[in-house]
Amino acid sequence: MPTIERMLTNISYIGALRYNYRGYTSKKDWVINDEKDLVLVENDHPAIISSELFERCQQRYTERKNTVYHVRKPLFADLLICTTHQLPLS
Repeated sequence: MPTIERMLTNISYIGALRYNYRGYTSKKDWVINDEKDLVLVENDHPAIISSELFERCQQRYTERKNTVYHVRKPLFADLLICTTHQLPLS
């Protein structure tokens, strides 16, 4: 998981701890446990950011995570030609 994504989804930045979030399968792969099994300890340590800011970040992160981005074609892709096969390189 990239660092920024970890920061945007980690509740420890608001001073809370989450226990029993992940479980492990028989193949030693991890899975996310159900909400009902989650243990949340609020105000465990001093918060780095406010809960309101964290919630706004969660909303923006969720919106952007579901956005489909199109890959742009390189600027000179149609101008470059493979001399061996006479094909465009794009």
